[in-house]
Amino acid sequence: MLKPIPANLQTDFLTETRSDALPTITRDGDTVLYPAFIRAEESTDEGGNVHTEYRFFIVPVPYTGQNIDDEE
Repeated sequence: MLKPIPANLQTDFLTETRSDALPTITRDGDTVLYPAFIRAEESTDEGGNVHTEYRFFIVPVPYTGQNIDDEE
């Protein structure tokens, strides 16, 4: 599920989203919100605890009855 951004992909017009939880495919009415190019970044806080943050782009796709539980 974690995928790097391809070198030739222009992300200037995409809005990056950040989350503490691994994102999932969701449906909003007749639109499927697909998290694309999910990357995980780990950081350590002052107490030595490791924190994982996920960065990704939400891609809206028309819902046409597809199975959103299957990433493929």
